[in-house]
Amino acid sequence: MMNHDGRKEASALKETPTKPLRRGLFQKFAEQIDLGISATDERGVVVFWNAALERMLGLPARRVVGRSLWDVQFELTLPESQTRENLRRLQAACQAILETGKFEAQGQFSEIEYQGQDGKKIVLLVASYIIPSHQGYSLFNIYLDLETIQVVDEGWNFTAAKFRAVVEQAGDGILVFDEQGLVLDWNPGCETLLGLPRAVAVGKRLVDLFPEMFDNADWKLNDVGDSPHDQLIRNLPLIARSRLPRAFDGPLEHVTGMRKWVHAVIFPIRTEKQIWFGMIARDMTPIKQSEQRLERYARQLETLRQAGLEISAELGLDALIWMIAPRAVELLNGNAMALYLYNPEKDWLELAISLGEHQPQVEKYARRGESLAGQVWENGKSVLLEDYHTGRTSDLGKSYWGKVAGTPITWSNQFLGVLFVFSDQPFMENDLKMLDLFSAHAAAALRNARLHQQISQMAVTDSLTGIYNRRYFFEIAEKEFRESVRYNRPLSVVIFDLDHFKKVNDTFGHARGDEILRAVVQRCVASVRRPDTVGRYGGEEFVILLPETDGEQGLNLIERLRHELASTPVETDTTPAFVTASFGVASLSPDVTDLLTLLNRADLALYHAKQTGRNRCVLWNDDIQEIAGEDV
Repeated sequence: MMNHDGRKEASALKETPTKPLRRGLFQKFAEQIDLGISATDERGVVVFWNAALERMLGLPARRVVGRSLWDVQFELTLPESQTRENLRRLQAACQAILETGKFEAQGQFSEIEYQGQDGKKIVLLVASYIIPSHQGYSLFNIYLDLETIQVVDEGWNFTAAKFRAVVEQAGDGILVFDEQGLVLDWNPGCETLLGLPRAVAVGKRLVDLFPEMFDNADWKLNDVGDSPHDQLIRNLPLIARSRLPRAFDGPLEHVTGMRKWVHAVIFPIRTEKQIWFGMIARDMTPIKQSEQRLERYARQLETLRQAGLEISAELGLDALIWMIAPRAVELLNGNAMALYLYNPEKDWLELAISLGEHQPQVEKYARRGESLAGQVWENGKSVLLEDYHTGRTSDLGKSYWGKVAGTPITWSNQFLGVLFVFSDQPFMENDLKMLDLFSAHAAAALRNARLHQQISQMAVTDSLTGIYNRRYFFEIAEKEFRESVRYNRPLSVVIFDLDHFKKVNDTFGHARGDEILRAVVQRCVASVRRPDTVGRYGGEEFVILLPETDGEQGLNLIERLRHELASTPVETDTTPAFVTASFGVASLSPDVTDLLTLLNRADLALYHAKQTGRNRCVLWNDDIQEIAGEDV
């Protein structure tokens, strides 16, 4: 009946001698019990086939031992299923299990229809187990004949009164329902679980009492469109037939609104006349909460690891701030965040970024000890507030927001800022500690970014005056010059220096002269517009770039600056110092092909201003001739 490729392989396997399972206590036990038992070696060759299995299938051990398991199973399948494709599938499935040692359904009973040697169909419950051996894995199968399962004698049970007492005193919820899913009985444990008395629950549909649990059950049938109740009714005959309990987990809601997580088991209750079903429900909320805390802790550690890698490699302050913000929210599973950075020049906190949904209203600036940010700064400790009101914490008249966790950002006793995370859900006990660890990562990254910013600033600024140095000014000016030429936009440059500054040094000394020079430059910086650029050209000479400005506009702007310098003395320790400056202005024209030409024209205009009296502004034109040889 089975002259096929699989039979050839079985014959080949027979040629390899197989050691029979050594007789011992296990084999004596296995031969005497009513459960069918079979076992294979690492190649899938049957090495044991007990007497109970011989009786169930009518297939003696002498015809089985030494053959491959898939060959034997194929022989026992129904005739309509005996195809080459099914044989190949059986062989591939068995070999995959033996090679990997993995089987998702291990230990789970499933119904399988076989054909006995007399041609009759036999329904067995079969469970498979993978047994590691010194050379790989073996298969161990247990078979149970449904027809031989006997209903436990009612005399073995407790009396009704004793059983009722046990059920009533049980801490778990215990209930009984019929084949239509209607509750027949309901113990005090169920009343505690849901807050519903027995009189209310009896007669109700089970799925209406536990709607979320049955909707969450992963053992339900995949019938599209079926309601949870229909799914339950379809499953009950399978539970009754297999006599095996079905377990599932899911949420439920107490009548007070409190949510719980419950583990439930449904099992058949067979009597002489009918079949009922029981369900035991246990409140697993504390265990579930512990699992959630562990999962949250694992996610937080991974977030800390990722954040540490990301922010430690970023030296740009702006980019770093945008990295810190979302990671802080993710770390505490919050809704929003706020990051304040300390400004040492003004001695206050400035809001660097606020991010998230339903962002609470927070101050843009905070002094030490004022508002929530200022209080964290002053106390130097992390805070966790369960009832946070926006604005000052003492002003409870402002709108309520939710929960807030805050921590100072410090590096080696250097205060850098304050970090907040806001949430509409309660924080867990380890959240504040996690925020402190995150703050330490952020502090190191912020310090490095600020040091990098300071070093970068030093590379492009003049050490005496604080404005751009000559090299960096030329980088900015070259870019602006190309853009102005390309788009035919006006552009002007100004070169100026202080008049008779040697006399200032001789009068007040070089140290005081440097202070006067810095004061004059800061007046210039404060007087020009935001897009304008001021740089040091050399010595007491300075240069100003005026984008989107023609010659006349530049001359008017610089004239106001000249007048302000001449009319307002610079204060000194002894007497006010009156300082004037001469200015040369040049604007872009079609015959100017490069930046140096434009600067040279402004320089010539400056010399002309000095030659004609100093303390004046001159706009370059074709009539201005180069003045050489005069010491100005």
